[in-house]
Amino acid sequence: MSFDRSQIDLFPTSGIANWLPNETIFSMCSRYHKLSGNLLASTTCKQLFGHAQKGTAHDFPSRIDMFVQNTGGLLGTTDDIIRERTLLPFYLPFRSAVDEEAAFLAMAGSGIGSMKFQLGILTSRFGANHPLKACAECMEEDQKNFGTAYWHLSHQLPGIWICLAHEQPLMMASEKSNGIGRFLWLLPNQQVLTSIDCRQFCSRELAAAIKISQTAERLLSLQRGFHFDSRILVKTYHSALSKRGLLTNSGKLNNTEIGAAYSMFAGELSHIPDFSNVTENPNAFGGLVLRLLRNPRSGTHPLRHILLICWLFDTWGSFWDAYLQENLNEKIREIGKKENSDQEYAS
Repeated sequence: MSFDRSQIDLFPTSGIANWLPNETIFSMCSRYHKLSGNLLASTTCKQLFGHAQKGTAHDFPSRIDMFVQNTGGLLGTTDDIIRERTLLPFYLPFRSAVDEEAAFLAMAGSGIGSMKFQLGILTSRFGANHPLKACAECMEEDQKNFGTAYWHLSHQLPGIWICLAHEQPLMMASEKSNGIGRFLWLLPNQQVLTSIDCRQFCSRELAAAIKISQTAERLLSLQRGFHFDSRILVKTYHSALSKRGLLTNSGKLNNTEIGAAYSMFAGELSHIPDFSNVTENPNAFGGLVLRLLRNPRSGTHPLRHILLICWLFDTWGSFWDAYLQENLNEKIREIGKKENSDQEYAS
């Protein structure tokens, strides 16, 4: 079922003509559902996505092409909506361009299929359901400024449990992630949200949680189409390890010291839901980081890289500068090799 022209014309005067700052597509659709007066979530989904259920996902909705068609393109292109209003871009920088294209086609089309598996989400041990999250102070401000609370994209990123604007723990809604309200439209309110237990947060743990949140947001803000070079990434990590004295005299990884130091850092995050299993088996967790330092696979969850970056570098800026410098060094080495090869050929 598609919009007729009179339905499309509702958008400019409905109060949801424009995206709210940092709003997700699920939030926009939930606002439309509330305004439309539709009794059934499936009715709204059919109007927006041409299907009774597909499109209601709060993290990776499908049928975005149909959403654009049914809203007359008033809310942006398929590419813009996926990149700016869903969680997908968070997972792309450590993937290949081929993976990115496949994921976009899945979300634009009739269903995401095995996309979560292909992105390494299902096998990550960080959870694949992405619970909805909101900040109480943001909700209050949004209600005052826009007449409604809504879901902020930055709050939904994996690893983020602190609102950077207010430095307050986020609250969580499980209705979508636990399957009970899988196909419902929801807006944040005190009835659906519960607080996470941060009573034992010390200043050091809070600082670590803030650093994780800052790094996750910076990852999301990378330019469109950017993909890390895994070879350069490993060299960047190794340079930082060398500065910390965590390489042997021969330049190899000091497995024991790396595992111990990393586990100590990760233990400071044990009160954050995404990392609650970090300290269950420190030896196994240390082994995971050692594998990442040797040969980061394309299927590795971004949170593993984020943890590593936060451990080895003081800030995202320090990591980014180090990565760019290592990339430049590699290009210089390649030019040198080519010049030497040309000289040998000429002689």
